[in-house]
Order: sequence, then C-alpha cells, then structure tokens
Amino acid sequence: VLFRSQNLEKRPESVVMPLSGALIGNGWFDPIYQYSAQEVAYGYGLIGKAQERALALAEEQCRAELRKQKYSSGKCFNLLDRVVANSLGKDGPYKVSQYDQRVWESTHGTRDFPPGHKDVEAYLGQAQKIGNVDVQDVLKAVHATPSWESGQRYRECTDPPYNALAHQDGLGVVPDIVDLLEGGNEGEDAIRLLFFNGVHDLICNHVGNENALEALPWSHREKWQTSQRYSWFVPSLQKVGGYMKHHQNLLFLKVLNSGHMVPRSEEHTSELQSRQYLVCRLLL
Repeated sequence: VLFRSQNLEKRPESVVMPLSGALIGNGWFDPIYQYSAQEVAYGYGLIGKAQERALALAEEQCRAELRKQKYSSGKCFNLLDRVVANSLGKDGPYKVSQYDQRVWESTHGTRDFPPGHKDVEAYLGQAQKIGNVDVQDVLKAVHATPSWESGQRYRECTDPPYNALAHQDGLGVVPDIVDLLEGGNEGEDAIRLLFFNGVHDLICNHVGNENALEALPWSHREKWQTSQRYSWFVPSLQKVGGYMKHHQNLLFLKVLNSGHMVPRSEEHTSELQSRQYLVCRLLL
C-alpha cells in the first residue's frame, strides 16, 4: 500500500517502484479469525472435542473484545496458549512448538526452535562467545558492520518492537488488503497477492488464514469461496507439495511438510528450489 501510494504522488523527485504482486507468508491481517488455533489443533489430534468446544466459546469472547476495539486482549492471547499448555497434558515436561506441531519443546528453558537461531544470534549479535570465529569478520562479510558500530545487536526475535505496537495487535489491515486486490483508485492496476502457510504451523495456521480470506469483503468474495482448489505437484520429487486456491488476483497456498518457517524443511533441497520457482512464477 505504501509503495503504491508513493508511486501515485507524481512528484518530480519521486522514485517509482513498479509493484505487480506481493507474497504474504504467515500473514496477520484479520485477527478476528486468526487468534484461534482450536480447529487446526483438533485436526492434528493435539486436543479433544471437548477442548475444541471450550476454546470455540473462548474465541467468541475474544471477538467480543475486538469488536469493542480492545486490540490487546488476554482473552485472545490465551487461545493459542491454552492449546500449547495442554498439548501433552497439564503440567507436563514437554509442550508442542507453536511454530511446528511436529516439534516438541521443554516447558522449561528458552526456545530452541528453529534449530540454529541461537548460533545466528551468536555470530551476528555476539549473544555468546564463539571461540574460533572473529565476529567482526562475519559482520564485515555480510556488510553489517555499520549496524554494529551504531550500537545495534542482532536478535532473531525480540519483544521491544512488538511491545511498541501491542495496542494494535488485534486491529488487522483488511481495508489495505481489499484496496490492493481491487486496484484502489480508478485506473490503477489490481495487485496480485499470494498468501501461504505451512500446514504444520500453529501460531499462523492455515485454517485461520483461510477463514480470514473466506470473509474478505472484496468484489469477488463469493466466487473466491466457491473456486476449486488444486494440488501443486513437484516434478523434481514426483509428489504433491501443497494445495492451491486461486481466483482472479488472489491466491492461497498450503505448503505440505512445513511449519511456520516454510522455506526451512527437512525435505530435499530440490523441493525448496521448487517452492522458490513456484513463487516467482505465481507473482509474474
């Protein structure tokens, strides 16, 4: 939206950045449909039917808060927390990862998933000492020396940016999504949008994403809802890699064998390359 609005300013000094499509992974755009995790958790077998019903009632309480414009609500935050906390029984030593339901984490200690994130923090932010590596050499190699000199330290996921915007957590950006899909002002081109989720993700799960897209108030809503979906076949692996739904300039892809970090997978490199190729083709 920002790119397009700046493109339309038509000032002599404006830099035009053509935008024909956008890729939105784990998109958080309509929280009234996306806080909950009970539908997808029940499908995974993480919770029982009674728990699903209880959480569905709790979701309605969350929605009531959002309708009152209470965008930072414990009732909403608890929906996923309750699934995670009870995934292996109350007070158990392990819990499911909110980023990948195939991964189990200790209920104590710091987060280990995704594997390697602590090493990246050590290399780029010196979160811990690495005996055989000069951090400055690493920073220079990735052209990150200026950030270090300005006092910035890399962290994979930090709280301060979120805390600064927590009062808007449940607000959503539906009008912006619709504006892009419809083309905005007369004469503007509609933007091609591809949403995607890994099917094993809990925190930004494919069910919530699809529910939000089903409710999207754009001019092709009904045709989108009834459009057929099809499989994405990976020729290099000779198997299905995901499922696609597509109508007009809106696309939705569910990627198999993936959690929250879709590009990261235990599958072969050829599948990762196929995913990258698919994204390029869809946005052209």
